[in-house]
Parts: sequence; C-alpha cells; structure tokens
Amino acid sequence: MLSRTERRFNRLHARGRIIVEHVLSRVKKYQVLAQVYRHRVTDANRRFRNIAALTNFRLATAVP
Repeated sequence: MLSRTERRFNRLHARGRIIVEHVLSRVKKYQVLAQVYRHRVTDANRRFRNIAALTNFRLATAVP
C-alpha cells in the first residue's frame, strides 16, 4: 500500500508524462522522429527545431 505522499507523487508524475507523450506524438506525425534519421547530424537540431515550431504553430492556431 502506498502512502498518501507516494500516491500524490505518482499522480503528478503521470500528469507530466502524459503531456510529454502527447507532444512527442504530435511531433512524430512529421515522421522525422518516428523513423531512423539518415541525414547529416549537423542538420538534425535545425530540423527538429523547425518541426517543433510547426507543431507549436498548429497548436496555437487550432480551432477549439
């Protein structure tokens, strides 16, 4: 049996994990992270930042 503190920690940890998993699923829709990256390593950071920007833009302009 978990203590009240342990249950609270688990609940907060699960909430954070869910947010991260949802963000990663949105980013994986661009297929760059869903597959093996086969391009120059020097371009990886720039590509990931561009995809993150597109994902943030789609979230900001989404119609509720």
